[in-house]
Amino acid sequence: MKSALLEDITADGDYIVLGACAILLCCAAALVASCLLIGQVRRTSSSGVTDLTQELEHLHKLRKIQEERRSQKREALENELNELKQFSSDVKTQVDMLAKLASQRRTKKDR
Repeated sequence: MKSALLEDITADGDYIVLGACAILLCCAAALVASCLLIGQVRRTSSSGVTDLTQELEHLHKLRKIQEERRSQKREALENELNELKQFSSDVKTQVDMLAKLASQRRTKKDR
């Protein structure tokens, strides 16, 4: 009877050891899975930051291009305004000369 009881205890002990090993294996698998998940989150966060940084750099470049275009347009408009002012001044000078000539002709006719 002792040997049968000893065999039962030993068999039960094996099942206890097997159960403990199974529990440890499940814990190890959960630990590995959580480590992989944390690594994936870090990579995703890192790539997300990289994506945002690249997007920010792209927007900065676009803003520089827009500022450059505005500057070029402003310069072109200033040049055109200066040309119009010069043209206006030239026209005024010619009108003044024509007025003087007309005045001189009237003066000559009146004599």
